[in-house]
Amino acid sequence: MPPEAQARVAGGFRHVQRHSDTVRVDRLLGEGDTLRLGEVIWEVLHTPGHSADLICLYQPQARLLLGSDHLIKHISSNAVIEPPEREGAERRRPLVKYWANLRRVEEMDISLVLPGHGKPIEDHRSLIERRFVFYRRRLDDIRQVLDSGPQTIWDIVQRLFPRLGAIDIFLAVSEVLGHLDVMEAAGEVKVSTVDGVWFYELTASSGSLLIPHQLG
Repeated sequence: MPPEAQARVAGGFRHVQRHSDTVRVDRLLGEGDTLRLGEVIWEVLHTPGHSADLICLYQPQARLLLGSDHLIKHISSNAVIEPPEREGAERRRPLVKYWANLRRVEEMDISLVLPGHGKPIEDHRSLIERRFVFYRRRLDDIRQVLDSGPQTIWDIVQRLFPRLGAIDIFLAVSEVLGHLDVMEAAGEVKVSTVDGVWFYELTASSGSLLIPHQLG
């Protein structure tokens, strides 16, 4: 993206950071761990996607999920760009992970999801299917942009989201790159690098991508 857009994003994050603080970590939690809250034992589910370290807590007897930002009723959770786990490691592909974890939660026996934002979710399967309808539409939008030839991520962002605030730029880039990652994994697009910039173009096998039941 151009330097002025980069500066807007950096300024937006500096503003957000003024409203946050550090906390002391008492314990690290991971997939398969359990956590006692009062008299109730909760199972820890590692559900990367919206963020790489996001967890949900599940209480199987009550069929209750504390869903954090993994599933929100009124808006889709953005799978945001994050740096690699360590220097030199492969780039994270958060939307690919997020789709797989949405499918995982979809199959679980849940009567109620309590999300980090908004109203409780009583029918998580229907909501997840609506999310995948949205993803199919976004894939179609990106295909239409790529029909005109190779495009950078920023080219696609400008076509799909012409008016963006500082934080919105970061979210839009995350959304576009995430969908391109899915298309690349399915062989729908290929990437070339020119002067350090990625250019995406459709392949001969591009079509209406079927979203698999498990993508990981």
